[in-house]
Amino acid sequence: MKCKIYEILERDTELKAAFYGTNYNDVFMNGYEGLKRIVYKKKLSNQVQDYLQLVQVKHSFHLTAKTTEDLFLKWMNALLSMIQSNSYFPVQLGYLHIENNELNAQVFYRKSHRKDKHNIPVSAIILEKPVLKSAKYGHQMVISFQM
Repeated sequence: MKCKIYEILERDTELKAAFYGTNYNDVFMNGYEGLKRIVYKKKLSNQVQDYLQLVQVKHSFHLTAKTTEDLFLKWMNALLSMIQSNSYFPVQLGYLHIENNELNAQVFYRKSHRKDKHNIPVSAIILEKPVLKSAKYGHQMVISFQM
């Protein structure tokens, strides 16, 4: 049974979202995909060959933290920082490996352009610890974003 990627729980001056997965790795992958869908309205194409022609930058991440929740917070902040500070559109997740609260990942980006429509104007992640909970088909991580 496949679980959903994310859902928006609350939306007022802040946006509270839950990211789901059957295991911790899935939660982190769905955090990447969910953040991309929250920030941008739609992707340009589903075809990988089209993605690869658009890719301009690949960025590697190496993050460590004391807890899974802290690692997820660092992961979301790192992704949001690349989107905001460099005007990059995340195209594809190259790899994601998590072990002992250590994350290694590679993300392919391209420069944002006018055709990229913003969905929700997320400006920052609220620096409160994300909450990891059990969900119907695995786990969920709840995090708040400032709009």
